[in-house]
Amino acid sequence: MGLLADAAESWTERTKLRLMLGIVVVFVASVVGSCNQMRHLVWRQTASAKVDSVAQVTVRGRYGSTSDKIRVEYSFPDGELGTRKEEDDVSMTFFDPQQVANTGTVDVQYLPGTLERSRLRGHT
Repeated sequence: MGLLADAAESWTERTKLRLMLGIVVVFVASVVGSCNQMRHLVWRQTASAKVDSVAQVTVRGRYGSTSDKIRVEYSFPDGELGTRKEEDDVSMTFFDPQQVANTGTVDVQYLPGTLERSRLRGHT
């Protein structure tokens, strides 16, 4: 009976260790995401960007699911980097794509001097 009890206790200890490790991983991922949002909140700048193209795209998720998005490609000036050309995918209900295409400009938030760190204003 002692051998069976030792095996059960060992399994319980390993399960607790795995659970604690999982909690630590989730916590670290949460901290990294929060730091990125905080960095955007503190150092972001807003600019009016020229819309280069607006298109509906289908984005594939991690498990094979798909969703329709609006891809907006835009360009805006960024000091020492010159003109940045970037894109952002937003949900179909974020705005009217025809209106954006007609006006030709969108407001973007970006981190100065950092490539691929911009997003449409209001998109997180």
